[in-house]
Amino acid sequence: MLIAFLLVVLAASVGAARESRETFQEEALVRPLPDGRIAFVAHFRQETSLVARHHETFPKAIAQIARATGVADAELSFTQGRWMYRRWGRPPVGAKPIGAELWAAFAAESDEVADEGWANLTAMFGGQFCASLSALRDEQVVVEPALVFRPWDGSARVDRDGISSDNRRRHGSLPAEAVCTENLTPWLKLLPCRDRAGIAALLGSRSSVFGAEYVSFTARVRVRGDALELTQSATLVVDANKIAREPEGGHRLTSLLGVDRGGGANGIRACAAATSTAVHVQTKGGTAFAFGGRKVHTAVADEGRRVDTAVAADEASRPAWLSWDVSAAEDFDVAVRPGGGDEGTVAPELYAERVVTGSGYHRGGISIELRRPEGSKSASGTRARLFQTLPWYVRVFIHTLAVEMDGVPVPVPTSGADVGANGGAVEALRWVPGVDRRRPSTMELQVLMPASASVARVSFKFEKAFLRISEFPPDANRGFDLPAALLSLPPVSPRDGHEFGESRLLDLVEGVASEVGDTHSEGVYMQGALLTLPTPDFSMPFNVTTMVCTLMSLLAGALLTTLTRRPGWEGFGKLKAEQRKRLKSLEKEARKARAGKSE
Repeated sequence: MLIAFLLVVLAASVGAARESRETFQEEALVRPLPDGRIAFVAHFRQETSLVARHHETFPKAIAQIARATGVADAELSFTQGRWMYRRWGRPPVGAKPIGAELWAAFAAESDEVADEGWANLTAMFGGQFCASLSALRDEQVVVEPALVFRPWDGSARVDRDGISSDNRRRHGSLPAEAVCTENLTPWLKLLPCRDRAGIAALLGSRSSVFGAEYVSFTARVRVRGDALELTQSATLVVDANKIAREPEGGHRLTSLLGVDRGGGANGIRACAAATSTAVHVQTKGGTAFAFGGRKVHTAVADEGRRVDTAVAADEASRPAWLSWDVSAAEDFDVAVRPGGGDEGTVAPELYAERVVTGSGYHRGGISIELRRPEGSKSASGTRARLFQTLPWYVRVFIHTLAVEMDGVPVPVPTSGADVGANGGAVEALRWVPGVDRRRPSTMELQVLMPASASVARVSFKFEKAFLRISEFPPDANRGFDLPAALLSLPPVSPRDGHEFGESRLLDLVEGVASEVGDTHSEGVYMQGALLTLPTPDFSMPFNVTTMVCTLMSLLAGALLTTLTRRPGWEGFGKLKAEQRKRLKSLEKEARKARAGKSE
């Protein structure tokens, strides 16, 4: 009997081990940027079984959130600073808007089920990452995107049937959300080794992380069948001009990130739970040197040939990859010496800028400009999707929507019908008008920028609504933050010769789809904008309160005096004085009488 019980327990444990199938991969990327800046990307990927109840390394909280909310795909980002596209070029793994942004897809049968899952997701993510994501539960800030945040291969046709039958999606952003170490620490706790070992140890200095010119960290949860995947990515832009150079002329990675302890154990030590740990350097004309630990064994160059690690890439060639497998390293560090080719930038297919136009407190407008980088050419034109959501108090006039190509107006459809078959520049338009205090307005636009055009401009006008005094934020005179507009571009075409085993990070950098059908487009977020609304003088309530209280006290005092005054008491004081005077005189006469009798 005991033997049978032990066999059952052993079989259950073996089944649980097979059920988990947990993996953990960590990678880092270093890319020199112009102006002496260096971009650092830390990428982590964990995978387990969705039905597993016990986990060895996978964070249990994420598994519980995925099961409780029924989410199919969700991404949460926290960002401080702005990625400078014109100065730094295309970001390695995509830039994010300032503040907090959350989008999610639910495999729900109805919108009510998706809304319930969204409410649970915002509450759980807010508690997990110590953020005020509960504000995203308000229907005034939640939208349902149809064209963006979904796979797109760049084709002209808009599959509306596929969009309507796809997973129901929700999106919300908090541009004014303050990002601090209280958000980063829970993010690091999702890793098996936290920030004690592995690539995450390079993020141990909070002052260096939040002292960077740009810092963004994301967490993406995906459910594929019975597999649950958690992908975490952190991107920093550090000013290398403030860091001392090595004798070889490069910058150590640990010094750049402020984790150089000096002497003793230093550098990268692979996490014990990681199945693979790799470090990559992308440079053009520069050199990377390895310090300590296991020496770098290979480097993958631009032409697909393997070269020694100390060999510099040809300045005239495209950026070269130098990759290291540091799974068995004890203390690994790398110094990067930028080359002349790193002063150039890999520009995105289109630059995007947004400005608020108009003056006064009643009406205004928004102008979005799409511009090709100088010298770039496109044989068949450039297709892009534009996503802009505005709060309800920005009442947009859709009839003022205008699209221009090099200053020449192009026809704009009057409905959401697909007009791409007619050869127009505006191939699709989706407009959801806002409702006061109920929902924001959403505009999604698919445009084809001809190869002969260099500038495309999308503009529209709006009216500013009056708010109640309780609807103003504490810093109302600063202005209201408008959500960042998103320009969605087709995935970047992959280039040959950039492979390092099964590197998900390099796949993201080069735009390679990691799975079949995983063709999420490249996103270019525009800068934030402040909108000034008619703001009352908030000192007036205090002045009015003081004046009213003073008048009320005077009025109440006079009223109480009148009510408590008795007519019979009038002259009572005079009567009492006369009585006292009479008593004194009588007392004097009595003393005289007593003195006369004694004589």
